[in-house]
Amino acid sequence: MKHPPLEILQDYFENALVLSQEKRVKEHLLVCDQCSKMLADFAVIETKVLKRTAPVINAQTQQRIFADAKKMLAQRGQQKLVQIERQEKIKELMQDWQEKLSFDWRVPALQFASLSLVLAVVVAVETNQSEETTYQPISTDVQVSTYQDVTPQEGE
Repeated sequence: MKHPPLEILQDYFENALVLSQEKRVKEHLLVCDQCSKMLADFAVIETKVLKRTAPVINAQTQQRIFADAKKMLAQRGQQKLVQIERQEKIKELMQDWQEKLSFDWRVPALQFASLSLVLAVVVAVETNQSEETTYQPISTDVQVSTYQDVTPQEGE
């Protein structure tokens, strides 16, 4: 005869089984004195636990417990402060390290762009491009005006 696991018997005792499991356990309990005895033991244990009173602690023991707890909390607080200080110091060191090793690329990039424009102008002047360059628009929808088109004429 196979006995149900202890957990199943405990769940049966606490009315925590589904109906099909409960039915199988009941059928087993009708023929098994060992499992029935175990359920009776569960009832005895539960009764003893429920009737048990809390232990009495005198004032001196209570004060010692509270003092130990306060001391432990203070130590944990100090450890937490030390940990926070370490983290802040690490952040500070990392910031210093990044500032020393990082290179600011913005200034050289702007300088390079400016020099590129100057070089393009110098190359254009050196290749003798005439002053009256005709600009052809990419699209016919775009109207290109030159400086001469927008300057007032002498007669106006």
